[in-house]
Formats: sequence, structure tokens, C-alpha cells
Amino acid sequence: MIGSVPNKFGLTGNMATSVMNFVDRTHCSVHPPDYWNSAFEEAGFKKIIFFGEVLKNRNVNLYVKNKFWKYLSFNLVFVCRK
Repeated sequence: MIGSVPNKFGLTGNMATSVMNFVDRTHCSVHPPDYWNSAFEEAGFKKIIFFGEVLKNRNVNLYVKNKFWKYLSFNLVFVCRK
């Protein structure tokens, strides 16, 4: 499974999520990364990889895979395998 949700972690993620939820109320599952990790494990996923997505400009996104992704990214991207 591959997906992306708003990153509600750290100052950058919390601020971006608050602003975007005010503008776009379609995000009904806004949780921090630890919540998602527990939910995926409970659903039987074994290999769970998280990384961050940062908008560089209108058509280009950067994917942050270092240990600081939680603090820098607006979106949480996940890849899970059973």
C-alpha cells in the first residue's frame, strides 16, 4: 500500500495542517506518524516505511528520507507491505 496524508508532526507539519484544514476540510484522518505506524502494524503490515514530501514549486515535490523528514515536510508518505 502506498499513500500520503498531512504530516501532523513538528512545527512545520502542525502549522501546514492547521492552515490546510481551514481551507480544505476533506482531510478526515490527520494524525501524527506514530498513530499511522500503530494502525498499519495492527492491520498486519510488516514492512512500513515513512518519509516526507515537501512542495518545491507548483509542479515539483521533494521527498525527504533523512531523520529530519518529520520536522520538515508537509505530507507524510508511507509504503507498507504485508
